[in-house]
Amino acid sequence: EVARTIEQAGAGFAGGPSDPAALAAAIDRMCAVSHDELVEMGESGRAFYAERMSEKIGGDRLLGILERAVCR
Repeated sequence: EVARTIEQAGAGFAGGPSDPAALAAAIDRMCAVSHDELVEMGESGRAFYAERMSEKIGGDRLLGILERAVCR
């Protein structure tokens, strides 16, 4: 789920697409943070991606799965 990933990464705020009140609250929270906090969220999001979701990480995981499957 995207909202969980955003929060886990510390990369921002999320509100469900079918919950206008939650989305409005997320926008309000985003508008209330400082520039430094926004920069920090961006850095956190980039680090999260690099550590868990990049093509290299995904490729390495897939390679591991395929190697285990071949060795069976």
